[in-house]
Parts: sequence; C-alpha cells; structure tokens
Amino acid sequence: MGRRFLGSTKAIAWLASAALLAACAVQLVAPYDEVIDDGLMSFNQDFLQFMAGIKENVPSEDASYARNVSFYDAQQAAIATLVQRAKASDPGGSCRSSAITADAVQRVDSIVLPDAAKTDQPPPAGSCTTILLTYIQEQLTDTACFHQAIYGQTSTTCESLDFTPAIAQSLQNAPQATKQTLLGQVESAVTSSVTAAMTFELAKKQGVN
Repeated sequence: MGRRFLGSTKAIAWLASAALLAACAVQLVAPYDEVIDDGLMSFNQDFLQFMAGIKENVPSEDASYARNVSFYDAQQAAIATLVQRAKASDPGGSCRSSAITADAVQRVDSIVLPDAAKTDQPPPAGSCTTILLTYIQEQLTDTACFHQAIYGQTSTTCESLDFTPAIAQSLQNAPQATKQTLLGQVESAVTSSVTAAMTFELAKKQGVN
C-alpha cells in the first residue's frame, strides 16, 4: 500500500510562509477571527481525544463507526459552520498562496488507499482560511470512510471517494497493529492541517496588532 507523507521540513517551511503572508500582507486577507480560532482548537482537542479512544479499542464493537457516528455528525457540522463563516467574512476571497496551502495538507486517502485507487480531486476555492478549513472538512469525511472500512463497511458517499467494498474488506482483515498505525497516521494528517489553519489565523492576529 503506497503512501505519501508530508516531510517535517516542508511543513515548517509552510508555517513560516503562512506567518509571513498574513503578517506582512494582512490587508489582502480577511482579519483574524477568534471564533474560527477557538473552533479549530476545540475541534483539535475533541479529535485527538476521539482518535485516542479508537486506536486503543479497535477492533472492538465499542470503537466501531456505527457506535461513533454521532461524533462525525457533530464535528462535520462544526467544521461546516466554520467554513461558512470564513466564506461570509471574505465572500470574494482568494488565496495568493494556494499552492502553499495544498502543500500543508496530506490527504487521508493518500495514507490508507492503495495507489491504484487514488484519484485527483480539484482544489477548493476561496480565501486561504476557507481553503484550509475545506481541506479539514474533506479529511474528516475520509477519516469517517476509513473508520467504516476497517470494520468492513462502506457507503455510497465513501464508494464515490474510492473506499470500495473490496478495499473495506482488505482493511477489515488487516492486523490490529496495522489498523492502529494507520489510525495514528490519519490523526497526524488531520491535526497537522488544523495546526496550519490555526497558525495562519494567529499570524493574521499578530499582523493586525
């Protein structure tokens, strides 16, 4: 199963670029938004706590997607609200560093799907904050699909994202240690994106001040 990883040097370079973009050209981006910043911190805490429980208890029924679907529903609603807020605050926004924001994100499917199953997805549009939040939204959807798959399940939405029944069966049959390792890598990918979004938001605050 081929995987793509975001190197630490590349991630650090992106964070420095984000700070420079927001601090030196803050007039070109929407102002700091405390609601988005707080929402990201809350999501990050909830996600880390949730993933710790799943990693510890997989493959027990208590850790199954079916038992935890309410978590995904609540967090998707929370992130969707932040996306809507970012769009409303900068409706005609664009991101001067869209390539940088893409480099800050590791797609979950790049970790858990075979190379042959991966498909390109069009990048989101909007301000840098909107783009980063949308990537987190997509990562959360893929995480939910992966969670279903390690229990041998999929859905219409997940199949459209290449989580086929055959891949679900393969992931279900994987050893517990493999599942835990992949869950840890998924957790790292999502929280790295959240860190990038929080760094960008805080850089805007520092630029204003």
